[in-house]
Amino acid sequence: MKIKINHDVFVNNFGNVSLSELASMLNCSKRTLCRYSKKNGFKFSREQISKLISEKHKCRNQFGDKNGNWKGGISKNNYRYTKRFRDKYRIKYLAQCILQTAVKRGKIKRLPCIVCNNIKSEAHHYDYNKPLDVIWLCDKHHKEKHMAMRLRA
Repeated sequence: MKIKINHDVFVNNFGNVSLSELASMLNCSKRTLCRYSKKNGFKFSREQISKLISEKHKCRNQFGDKNGNWKGGISKNNYRYTKRFRDKYRIKYLAQCILQTAVKRGKIKRLPCIVCNNIKSEAHHYDYNKPLDVIWLCDKHHKEKHMAMRLRA
């Protein structure tokens, strides 16, 4: 269906009002107005073009808290993913639980990273069948260790 645009209203208001206001006056979309103006030789000012571009890209920036469906980073199905991990990597999950309990009870003391002495350290298991046999690494070195292990395999 073709939309008819009142040419006189378009000419009188082009450049005086914003594109969205003009679109509501003429009861059509901004995209239709852009096509109509291009077809009839009307040129947008730099300000109008930059405004159009910024409006066009508003919908693309919808990550995280800018998304209308954002719920604070908590998924409704979070437990489902946790359960899937626990089922898939049962030995790994049990080793982590045993170690966590031992740290809480004071049987094992959390140490700084063995590479850089960073206080914020994580436990790295060489063998999940030996849950209390760990080395302590910071996040950076822990990731490097896993990357090296992946490359070897």
